[in-house]
Amino acid sequence: MLAAPVAEPFDSPDHIFEPAWDGMRALAFIEGGRLRLQGRNLAAPMGQWPEMEALPGLVSGDGVVLDGEIVALDALGRSSFTRLQDRLRHQTREGPERAARRIPATYMAFDILYWAHRPLLSEPLMRRRDVLQQVARTEGPLRVAEFVESAGVSFFQVVEQLGLEGMVAKHRDGIYLPGRRSPYWLRVRVARSGIFVIGGYTFGGGNRRQPFLSLLLGVYDGDRLVYAGSVSGGFSDAARKETYERLVPLHTDVCPFDSPPVSIHQFIYWCGPELVCQVKYGEMAPDKRVRFPLFVALRPDIAPRDCAPEDATLPPLEG
Repeated sequence: MLAAPVAEPFDSPDHIFEPAWDGMRALAFIEGGRLRLQGRNLAAPMGQWPEMEALPGLVSGDGVVLDGEIVALDALGRSSFTRLQDRLRHQTREGPERAARRIPATYMAFDILYWAHRPLLSEPLMRRRDVLQQVARTEGPLRVAEFVESAGVSFFQVVEQLGLEGMVAKHRDGIYLPGRRSPYWLRVRVARSGIFVIGGYTFGGGNRRQPFLSLLLGVYDGDRLVYAGSVSGGFSDAARKETYERLVPLHTDVCPFDSPPVSIHQFIYWCGPELVCQVKYGEMAPDKRVRFPLFVALRPDIAPRDCAPEDATLPPLEG
């Protein structure tokens, strides 16, 4: 289940409020003492996270499905996707075991969908959270996400001060609707950011350290990939190199956008719309193009079709 975006934090006795963890979403299936992880793109990234093999021993019962995020926490308990990307880069060079010792990952559980093979999806959220607290032991790589009740505005101020991505408001009586963007979960971001499909890139102009100048971004509106602007800033050398290497196999002669961008005058390489990235930006212009964008990270955990206009055009917060 995905959260629907809203513009402003709010107080409500009908909601609980959790941090937005800025990690990789994953369901954890536990059966017969074995674990299977499943990401948003339906991949099973078990080999990347060897520390997660301890999860079955930290959950009481069998036939359990948890919902949560794989995160990389700092000394203050804060999560950032940039730190998680560092973990993935280290394990590409060093292997998963050494990378896990350098930057350990944590499974932050915030919901339970099955317990003892019994579905809990139609139970109200607070009943599911009670079960989660009873069966999950906070130890090693497993944490149960904490929350506050009612006071969303003041909680959001704390989230902002800690430099977190935002918060999620969850209705206390809400059921779980798999595969849907639900009104029972509402996401409030601290800063404007979005997820975009990469539909191509502009040529770097001969600069050997800069294999491309900018990425061309898009979002899916139904079956149409709509151009949403370009991003050229925010890349480290390592991120630019990794992105280029992933884009080269996707080269195509066909423009993936429903209408080719006419404002770009550099040489363009079109790419099949298979790679997703996260971008921070200053504002969304009236023509639905991002302004003052900065690249954050590639998001291999998100399917291109999940990049919808509402994920890219979140209104700014007031005040």
